[in-house]
Amino acid sequence: MNIKKIKISSILLLLSTILANSNEVKFTPYLSTYFSSNGSIYNSTLSTFSLLNKLGLKASKNVGNIDITGDFSFYSTKNVDNNLLSMNPNLSLINSRGYKNSNDLWFINSDFKISYTTNNFTLYFGKISDSWGYGNSSLLISNNTPSFPKFGFTWFLNQKISLEYFYGSLVSLLPDSSFQNLYSNNIGERIAYVNRSIAAHRLTFKLHNNVHFKASESVIFSRKTLDINYLIPFLPYWALQSYNGDIDNIQMQGELIFIINKYLNLYSSIYIDEWTPEWTFKKKNRNWFGYQVGLRIKNIFNIQDQLLMEYNWTDHRVYRHLFPINNSYSYDYPLGFWAGPHAEELYFKYNFSIFSFRLDSYLSLVKRGELTEEMLENQYNNISQKRFSGKKESRTHLAININKNILNEFVIFSFGVDYVDWINPGFNPAAQESIEKNISKFSFNLNLHFITDIIFH
Repeated sequence: MNIKKIKISSILLLLSTILANSNEVKFTPYLSTYFSSNGSIYNSTLSTFSLLNKLGLKASKNVGNIDITGDFSFYSTKNVDNNLLSMNPNLSLINSRGYKNSNDLWFINSDFKISYTTNNFTLYFGKISDSWGYGNSSLLISNNTPSFPKFGFTWFLNQKISLEYFYGSLVSLLPDSSFQNLYSNNIGERIAYVNRSIAAHRLTFKLHNNVHFKASESVIFSRKTLDINYLIPFLPYWALQSYNGDIDNIQMQGELIFIINKYLNLYSSIYIDEWTPEWTFKKKNRNWFGYQVGLRIKNIFNIQDQLLMEYNWTDHRVYRHLFPINNSYSYDYPLGFWAGPHAEELYFKYNFSIFSFRLDSYLSLVKRGELTEEMLENQYNNISQKRFSGKKESRTHLAININKNILNEFVIFSFGVDYVDWINPGFNPAAQESIEKNISKFSFNLNLHFITDIIFH
């Protein structure tokens, strides 16, 4: 028996042992359907409705210190523009498939996590989507990126300091020519991609009960096998990538959170992709930054309400690298801020509950600029670039939804309205052409979500 078979057998044995020694397994099937009269932000036309259906199954099991969760989902869409998914922070769908004789699309997704937890330590493995950030968006690690395989841990060293770490595998979408002949014949062809990996660690310091500081660092790299250097969570990646020959891509993030009281929190974050300290205040510099500021306020009107206000800004050079294999992307989704480089967003979100109803509303003012080949060539030549001077996209999106749980929370019903004012929808920042069309429309939306728990003892 070879090593691969031994590993698979060991994993199957572990899972079967866990399942056999627990009294309860919970399955949660769910079904949702979303209808938008004029397509909202899913369709670039003014009069075509959009439909999104989702069928899924969640499963969970606990055995002492071990927790196992899984989620499989199938999406089916009608009149949804595939090229608009990059401008939807709530949908990170990949590998779309078209129905025969139709422009409609379907997607599949699966997630899994197994974790072992003690009083101050958690070890985990799976295909997971996480966010490292206090805000609605995150500049370094965002859950808008499609989930990817990873393993890691969280360690509470004491009451004031904690360390987080993970090592994961990304999808580069860069063809691997060494596999070209293996997946091509007279019947069909598939593309194998060059491996892209990520390692990241984060230290959290509770400087005071009301002041928290988080220091994060990640590295993007490509290897045929695991890189032992980045399996060491306790050393700075900036030094380790220098040891590797300066061939990888380092990102850093500092986050400061002020807990003013139980109702008001302020937060800010700075993302550093590259920095030359002595050039910080020069017009021509190599300072590739992203910024975030925000606040959360609760109980403004004493009706279980909450207001969030947030601003995100990214330089046109962030998330990219001298060597494209090290770009901070997976499946063409940026790992950090969902709008990517050369972008900014002003975001407001307000929700409250009254009686048995919940109102959710938000306003997003977002803008993206072009990312041309010339800009890529000049990013290491310290050539200044006037922001949004070329082709760009901007969108105002206002959404108001009323939600209601009915039938003992078996059904969640939602009704809402969207207003969209969109300049150049479907814009591709990396393309050399511009679509140059505008949309201004209202959409009425209906959403039904069916969910239940099935428990086996």
